[in-house]
Amino acid sequence: MKFTFKDYRLLNVDETKAVLEIRNSQAVRDASITSEPIALKDHQKWVKSLRPNSYFALILDSKIVGGISINEQFWGIFFDENTLPIIRFVFVYLFLNKLLDQVKIIKSKIKKSNLQALRFNEFFGFEICIDDGNYYILNLSQDRFLSLESRAIKRVKNIAKNAKFEFIS
Repeated sequence: MKFTFKDYRLLNVDETKAVLEIRNSQAVRDASITSEPIALKDHQKWVKSLRPNSYFALILDSKIVGGISINEQFWGIFFDENTLPIIRFVFVYLFLNKLLDQVKIIKSKIKKSNLQALRFNEFFGFEICIDDGNYYILNLSQDRFLSLESRAIKRVKNIAKNAKFEFIS
């Protein structure tokens, strides 16, 4: 298994369509802050405006399974509904591990109704720091991330340590 993070700006048209199809799925839109479908031409225009190393397609072997981003300290992620949980955890661990080598804190903004995303973030050590009524704002520090020691996170770390992965940017 190979885990690839490919900058959105480098995707070909078919890869862009694959990412957008997942992003526009009902399950992803329901969990997203912006829940409207996005047209291909609007998506392509937006991609041209992106900073390097901010949005990545998640590719398992040769199949696009989702997208991940970091934008002004806030991270976000979405997956195809058929992506196995362990694959999701490994992708996120690899991304957060790389990112926390470069920044001290990562933030997340989650709809309060999205308890699955809240639990997913908490698994990686994120803690709620603001409850603004409709959303939670969570923080993750490098120290907290590196100190995670649950049995489940140890399994994810072990798989990630032995995984082939690359960042294409």
